[in-house]
Amino acid sequence: MVEATVDPNLHWRIHIVEIKEGKINRILEERLAAGDFPENLGETLGEKAAKQAERMLRQRGRLNEISKIVHIGKGIDPRTNIPLSRTAYGIYEDEPGYQDELRMLIEKAARTGQHLITIDECLILAAVRDGLNPEPRLLSALHNLFHYSHPELPCLLASEHADEELELIKKEPVIDLVEHTYRATWGFPVFSWGTLDRVCDLLIGRICVYAKFDASTFMKRAERLGMKMEWVTGRRAQMLKQTGGTTWIPGSPKASAILVELPDGTRFELLSGGLGRIFLELAKPDTILKNMLKSGPEVRKAQEEAKKQR
Repeated sequence: MVEATVDPNLHWRIHIVEIKEGKINRILEERLAAGDFPENLGETLGEKAAKQAERMLRQRGRLNEISKIVHIGKGIDPRTNIPLSRTAYGIYEDEPGYQDELRMLIEKAARTGQHLITIDECLILAAVRDGLNPEPRLLSALHNLFHYSHPELPCLLASEHADEELELIKKEPVIDLVEHTYRATWGFPVFSWGTLDRVCDLLIGRICVYAKFDASTFMKRAERLGMKMEWVTGRRAQMLKQTGGTTWIPGSPKASAILVELPDGTRFELLSGGLGRIFLELAKPDTILKNMLKSGPEVRKAQEEAKKQR
């Protein structure tokens, strides 16, 4: 039996505390199933047994709420104790995200220990199960993602140049997708990433999912669609960041936005939140590009209205 506890600082992880099995546990299970309350059990079995019964009920309640979110889309978030309800679709109803690919990735990692996939050439996802390798899972994932992105480079970790490769690996930003999603207040929640067993694996850290976004490849795919893109850096980037509407984009040359020019000449800035939909809404990178391609008339209308208000 386990007890799920929430970090008082609202860290996303649910901590697991082992409760030893034995005669008392079996008695408590039977008494609770019969309708007894922990305070009543304390009178006959002692204060420790009553507290253990309370923990068992809390864990049962949390697991029940997680099960409800997974199966019917509504329940109490175990981190915040706030009611959670997820909608049937993401932000792009006519363009499915990579939910199915993500579920397959997690399921394969659960069976084989680790798995890696690519979405639209520029989004790489790696899932790693606990206890697979002697090295930390994050390092294992970073290593796999690095060589997947750079197949031409030999592995140096077993050589005297291992430190050189580690420095290269650390320079490429990788996101813990579960942590990133769980900290957000919007998006496609981890509770919908698989079966109840797999969701629990993700919540307790038995399986971790890491994501790497290749911005240069993303820009090349935009170019194929007739769009032009360049990083917004320098004073303009700093000014945009100070507004609070964006932040530094991981892997960029200290840019807080991407300047986009559509085939019809419409120009606008794609902020960090626009790219964030790839991780939070599970939107495919090509879906972001296709929707930007269609956005010209709406963007120009908004820009004209903004000029009138100045």
